[in-house]
Amino acid sequence: TDAVAQDYDEARKQFLPPFDTKTTKPSKIYLPKKIAGQQSWNSTNRIIEKALQKEDWKEALSFPNKNREFDSDKDADLDEGKKERMREHMKWCDSVTALLHSVNPSRASAKERLKAIVILAHMVRFHKAVGKRNFIKGHHDEVLKRVGSSPYEVISMCMDTFLVNDGNRGYSQTKQLRDKRVVYLLILYILVASGGGGESDDVRVGSINSFMNECEIPLRDAMMFLTQAGFKVKKGVDGTLSVSLNAPVEFPPPIRPKRGS
Repeated sequence: TDAVAQDYDEARKQFLPPFDTKTTKPSKIYLPKKIAGQQSWNSTNRIIEKALQKEDWKEALSFPNKNREFDSDKDADLDEGKKERMREHMKWCDSVTALLHSVNPSRASAKERLKAIVILAHMVRFHKAVGKRNFIKGHHDEVLKRVGSSPYEVISMCMDTFLVNDGNRGYSQTKQLRDKRVVYLLILYILVASGGGGESDDVRVGSINSFMNECEIPLRDAMMFLTQAGFKVKKGVDGTLSVSLNAPVEFPPPIRPKRGS
């Protein structure tokens, strides 16, 4: 392998979630558990188990503060608009909630799929909180409160993966890290929407537009990042973006400089 290809391989490993180039099953190329990391993955157990104790467990997961009550004395200075924003603080975005409602709890794979959905939901919240900010002031737990607060392990994973710790000053974000966050989100969404968690070996989604729109991911970026990640991306005449993943995965070849340049 020449030096250009080696550089591309190394850059790919830094940019993409962990991947398996040898597997013959599309669903095994990228794994939700490896995208999340062990601690984040395990932390979802208590969240799911607590929600499953509720009659409407799906709403307990996706809209935990819906019925939050306020103290008439302690919260007397809060207007109704502020109260409503506080109730919706932990609310999931619609496209992730739709994935939750597609889960059949009687299937053996339901628990694994729920874990992936919970991780995705809170990664989206982190994504929206951080946005395009170049710097967030404060130490770890101060910044964590500003960019999602809970689950602690999931938000900490996001901070470690998508931000740079500048010591006590705070955390910074480069364009490369913003792009990395976007590709992680897209891949995890596609895996779950395809039945990720053991329900299907295929990785194929007819449209990722609703998720892209809610996360404010430009169509051009989604096409470019997913192509780099080995996905087949098709844009319909109406702008619908459909994606699929074949195994073994094939990444696009490196762009080589022209001779004499």
